[in-house]
Amino acid sequence: MTALAKQLGQFVRAAIGAFRSNTERALKSDLAIYAEWYAEPGMRALPASPETVADFVGAKAEVRAPTIVRRYVTSLIIAYRSSLRSIACAARRGAARTRLRD
Repeated sequence: MTALAKQLGQFVRAAIGAFRSNTERALKSDLAIYAEWYAEPGMRALPASPETVADFVGAKAEVRAPTIVRRYVTSLIIAYRSSLRSIACAARRGAARTRLRD
């Protein structure tokens, strides 16, 4: 399992109960599709660069309906926002520990 698949799996597990079950299934499926597509080395997964998202959308637009591609993008946005929140929380915890030690 790739590091990206592990990261996305953690996000999906953390999201359980936060969304309706159909949304959770769609997120899990969409992020697995992204992780499979993303398997090329040297690309940054999350947060994805605009070029990476554009490449993903372009590749999927060739084989999927526009509504499905929009859902993929929405799932990536949800994962991106979640990753930013977890980074911010970790930074706040680190800052709090530093202040406690001082």
